[in-house]
Parts: sequence; structure tokens; C-alpha cells
Amino acid sequence: MQQIDRCTKRFILFAIFLLLFVILLVPLWRHLDPQATRRQQQLPVIDPVVYAHQKKAASPGSLSQKISPDHPSSHSDLWIDLDPEKMTIIRRTVFFDSRKHFGPQIVIISMHHDAIKEEKLNLYARIPQTSSDSYNKDRGFHCLKVSKWKQVGWVREDILPPETYVAYLLRIKDSVALNEVPPYIELTTDKECRKDMLPKMPVFYDQRPRDGVFAACTQKGLFGRVTPEEVINWVEINRAMGAAIITIQIQHDQLGDDIKQVLLPYIKEGFVELIDWKITVTTRDYGMSAGANECIYRNVNRAQFVTVHDVDELLVLQQHTNWPEMITHLCKSQILMNMLVSASETPQILQTATYY
Repeated sequence: MQQIDRCTKRFILFAIFLLLFVILLVPLWRHLDPQATRRQQQLPVIDPVVYAHQKKAASPGSLSQKISPDHPSSHSDLWIDLDPEKMTIIRRTVFFDSRKHFGPQIVIISMHHDAIKEEKLNLYARIPQTSSDSYNKDRGFHCLKVSKWKQVGWVREDILPPETYVAYLLRIKDSVALNEVPPYIELTTDKECRKDMLPKMPVFYDQRPRDGVFAACTQKGLFGRVTPEEVINWVEINRAMGAAIITIQIQHDQLGDDIKQVLLPYIKEGFVELIDWKITVTTRDYGMSAGANECIYRNVNRAQFVTVHDVDELLVLQQHTNWPEMITHLCKSQILMNMLVSASETPQILQTATYY
């Protein structure tokens, strides 16, 4: 019995000694590890405020300053739940499209749970009058019907995880009400636009010289086991190919701070914009079709060509060293011009393939 007690005491003492050894040695080892020290030097502590990419100056207190999909953002900044069951969710930022074949129009990205309920609510948009607008001066706003424009994808329950939410592009089209870019819109189910107003939705419109400009986007919010090395390689290769601006979406807060930190120099430069997606409903790839369309409409007024692909996918050129060289060759050979003529006659091809 005494021998057993002695063994027990020795085991307890050994366990205590081992615990003290781990507590004292591990911090010292991390301090002496040159790779750990180098990683800490490369990843500075980041103030969340500086994540917002460089934008045009906004007036103090404007809606665009308060509500933005830039990181970090809250759910209410990013999405509007149209009903308590979240059968329909709407991206809070909307997009002004001034292209001659489509605009002027405002495009709204929505997702609907078609697997449960196909019926959708009728929506109307209240748009404030602009300074040069003489129409409806008595009430100070326009009330326009929101129409369903494009369906992107369909319900697929034969795959895992199933795709239950379908993306829909809604639009507001009116040459009088949209003769200028409104600062925001408000949605409602009231056809008079006088009650049950949903939160204000800022209108995104970033117009720049776009001829020959290339943009690249992730086709969905990044999640899972994406590493900083993958993201940086993807950014640098797209830059080498000729991209002038890159849009990266992130889903929830699943990714470590190291990815956000390594992107900081690109964000400060204005080359990368980091956008929160943060969809909370359950559907395949967190609504990839809707995310890809947000990328397209963020770049529609500032880039002539947009490529949308994952961080583990790259466009490999066989005969050229970058995209501008390839486009120049295609233009000279009339291949691209034939594509653009076809696209101008068929809007859905233009929307998903290339911009001119």
C-alpha cells in the first residue's frame, strides 16, 4: 500500500514538473524562433478603421459614410431581411448602371428561398428627388415599381449542401427619376411609397475612365481553409496579368486576421477592396451567384473587362504574357469585335461575359 502511495506521489510530482516545463519553455521557444519573430514583424496590428478602401470624398454624415460593405461591417449594413422567416434577403448596397444599353437603372441583388416558397412580394422604391428634378416636386420623391430582371441559378437539392436560395437581379428603370444618381433608395410593399419603409439603401456608383481597364474578383465570399499565401499569390498573378483593381469578398469571420493583414498594403494603395459578404442563410457556397453579380456591378462603371474566379483558379495565357496583349490581338483579328457585337444585341451575354 505504501509502495502504491509512493508511485502516486511520484506521478503527481512528474505531472507538475512537466506542466511547469511547458509553461516556462514554450514562450521562450517562440521568442527564440526566428520564423515566428519574422511572421510577427510582417503582420502588424491593424486598426479596423483603415480597412475601408480609398473612395471618393463623401459629405460629412452622408449615408455612404455610415453604411458600406467594406470590412468590418455589421449584418444590418450588408443585408435587409424582407420578412421574419428570411424567405427573401436583399443586399443593402444597390448599384447605379449608366451603360447605354441598360441604363439609367438601379440594380438590386436579392436572394429568395425558392425551395420553400416561390411567391415573391411586390416591391416599390421611393427615390428622393435630385436637384435638377422638376417632376413630382409636390411630394419630393418618386415612387417606382421594382421589377424582376434576371434569375441567376436555380434550386438544386440533389447536391450537398443543397442550393435552396436563388439569386435574382431586381431593377428600377426610369430615365426621369434617374437623370442623376440618387444618394439612396428605400424599398416598401406600399405602392404609394408612404408607409412600411425599409432601411435606406445607399447607391454605389464609382465611375472612372474604363477603356482598357481590367478588374478581377473572387466569385464568392472566401471561407474555409484559405491561406494568406493563396490570396497573395492570386492578387499578384492577377496584377501581373493586367488587373487594375481587385475585389475580394469574405464570408462571416471565418478567416483569420492574417489574411486581412497581408492585404492591408494593397487596400491602402487602392488596388484591393475587401468586402464583407456575411450571408446568414444556409445555401450552397453562401450564395455564390449573388456574390459574383455584386462583383460585376461594383466594376461595371470603372472597368471594361471583368474576370470572376476562385483564388485557386487562374486564367492561363498560352500566346500572350498579359490580358491587354491578348485583347489587342483579338481586336486586330476581329474576334473580340464579333463577340462585342453579339453581346450588345444580347444583354445577358454582356452581363455575364464581358463589358465594352
